[in-house]
Order: sequence, then structure tokens, then C-alpha cells
Amino acid sequence: MTGKALDYSQARPPLGKVKANGYSCVYRYVCSDLSEQGLPGKRLTPNECDQILAAGLDIGLHGEDNAGAAQSGYPRGKQQGTQWADYASSVLSAPRGMTIVAAVDYDTNGTYPQVVADYLAGVTDGLAGEYKTGVYGSIYVVDAALALKHAVHGVQTVAWSHGKVSSWAHLYQHGGSEFQGTDYNDILHTPHGTWLQTLPPPPPPSEDSEMKAFLIHVPSTPPSWWVVTADLTARKEVSEDSYVALKGTGQYLTNPGIDQATFAGIPVVAAS
Repeated sequence: MTGKALDYSQARPPLGKVKANGYSCVYRYVCSDLSEQGLPGKRLTPNECDQILAAGLDIGLHGEDNAGAAQSGYPRGKQQGTQWADYASSVLSAPRGMTIVAAVDYDTNGTYPQVVADYLAGVTDGLAGEYKTGVYGSIYVVDAALALKHAVHGVQTVAWSHGKVSSWAHLYQHGGSEFQGTDYNDILHTPHGTWLQTLPPPPPPSEDSEMKAFLIHVPSTPPSWWVVTADLTARKEVSEDSYVALKGTGQYLTNPGIDQATFAGIPVVAAS
């Protein structure tokens, strides 16, 4: 853990006390006009930006109009991504390279549904390269979306995650904090695409960039599950549930031809 973050919509905790209590960042919302009308104060304003930064706190952006928006797939994602990017740029003057974290705020029952993948693709197209796509949801959604590069930033919620914590996620949302109407998050990895920690542009594509990865089950004690690049140059351990969720997408292939001895020599990829 590298720090603490607070997220909230209509609450207005005293920023000086938030800072004094050890928080380094607050996550606020960009949303549609209709969502703001339904929950007045949900949407971050330029004046509030100035107050947060002046208090010595960083700012992250959640994008959410309603909890189940991802169930509407690509068209809804693109519509929201376009709206969020326009507001972040034209109203907030948010720096390029920030992440806008798209909410998958419902139980996907331990899977990463295709409709969610389509939704995130729409968000990415709507953001049009100006901002980067993040994802909020259960460990199953966050692990799969980041592993498949459908998002570059993950906020895992304690909800629907069955006590597991993702090794891919940048933030882990516990739930209610000491400030009424807010949620407490552990910051697990930095930078995490905030106002003061924008993410760099992606590296240029290489000949290996399109190679498929394999899902590997290693029969050890205890057993382990890994994502391994096709050329055996990198590996990343995932939970059993995430392995099952990733396998269900069809984006990765099981490769029984890699024996455990070969597998043991593969370098570990740091979480990012």
C-alpha cells in the first residue's frame, strides 16, 4: 500500500481534516447533466478542484451516471466517454493523461461479461485519447479488464469480490470512512492517473505486441494460476477466480505444453 484515498459524491468532508488524517487524494465524479440533476453536487466543479488542490490533495475522476450503465454495452460507453471527456476538458481543464474510471457498479457473478468489455471499448473511443480508461468493479472485472488491456487503471471494490484483493488494481475500495458519506480506499500502485499523477502515453507497438498470452494452471502446493506471454518472457500470477473469469472470455488460451520446470524460469511482471 502506498497511501489512502477518499471518494465521495454529495458529501463535502473538511479538506484540511482529510489531509490531516493521512489521505493524499480524493476521487470525485464526472457525469451527465441528468445524473447531476438527480444527485445535486455529485459532479466535480472547477471551484472544488481549486479547493482540493489548495488543500494539498490530489484528484482522481470516477465516471458514473448510473450503476448499471455497463449493461448497455458499446453505445452507452461511447456516449458516456464523450460526455465525460468534454466536461473534464472544457469545464475542469483536467490535464491530458488523467484516467476517468468507468463504473461497473453491479455484481457480474464472478465473470467478465462481453457486454462489459464492449462498454469499456465504447468509453475508450469516447475519451478519444485525451483521457485514459479506468474501470471500477469487482476483482473479476478489474483483473480481466486490466489483463486484456481494456483499461489501464483499476479500482477494485470490496463488494462482490469474496474477500480477495486484486494484484492488478491501483486502488482497493473498502467502504465507509470516518467521514460521513465517503468511502476509504487503499492506494496500491502509483501513478494512478490522477490530476498530479497523469499516466504517460503508451509505448510504440512492437512485433510482439499482438502475441496472445496463455493462461497457465501450475499443479503445485498450493496450486497457482498465471497469465504468461506467448514467448515465455513474462508472467503474472492471478487468483483462481480471476483465472476462471479470464478463461471464460476466450481471449486467452490454455497452454498445457509448458511444463512446470520451464515455467519456473519466466521473469515476474510487476503489477502496473
